[in-house]
Amino acid sequence: MRAIVYVRVSTDAQERDGTSLDTQQRECLRSALVQDRTDITVIRDVASGASLDRPGLSEVRRLVRAGLCDKVVAHSLDRLSRNQNHVGVILDEAERHGVTLAFVTETELFATTR
Repeated sequence: MRAIVYVRVSTDAQERDGTSLDTQQRECLRSALVQDRTDITVIRDVASGASLDRPGLSEVRRLVRAGLCDKVVAHSLDRLSRNQNHVGVILDEAERHGVTLAFVTETELFATTR
């Protein structure tokens, strides 16, 4: 089972003062959401969550569309995107490709299933 852990901060200052990339990554990897995965890829972004045009997120979406993962785990929904329309686009892509979206600090309300 292949999983992607996606972590994001908006700025270098947030990296220093907020929930750092390392903290998000550690909590995602420690969570039960990835414990049954044999292949885990971590993708990190330092970019605004207001845009879909982020190098890391673009790579996540490419891997989803290519069928190269079965689960994407993020620390929280706002780490994936701050724009609900963008969340809808990402959710739609995940559903069409049988990929589960899961969030360490959120309920399974937003998770999709195969």
